[in-house]
Amino acid sequence: MNTRLKIIAFTFLLIAAAAVAGDDIATKHTLTLDLAKKAADAAVAYAKANGAPGSAIAIVDDGGHLLYFLRLDGTFTASPNISIGKAKTAALFKKPTSDFENVINKGRFAMEGGRGGDRVEREQVALA
Repeated sequence: MNTRLKIIAFTFLLIAAAAVAGDDIATKHTLTLDLAKKAADAAVAYAKANGAPGSAIAIVDDGGHLLYFLRLDGTFTASPNISIGKAKTAALFKKPTSDFENVINKGRFAMEGGRGGDRVEREQVALA
């Protein structure tokens, strides 16, 4: 009988632990592929309404990982890499990339993504 009582007590303990653990587990809302496509469609509509000559649209998750990408006709060659990088930066820092642009425009060049810490000088260069 002692063993049977231990089994019953252990079972109740497991049930109680499962009920308490359920409160401690966080749920996370994630962006689905369908919603990513809808966001891209809205971005295309916005680009066309504002006369953009071309656009590259990158939709990323909260970790900056690409979920959906769309490149419109007339988009310049480097645009895909730029749009993916901007989307990743916005997701990781949880702020629009225009915030970084404003900081850089005010003279804080440390915010620029250089190569291995190279100093970036802003000057005009005439090419012959």
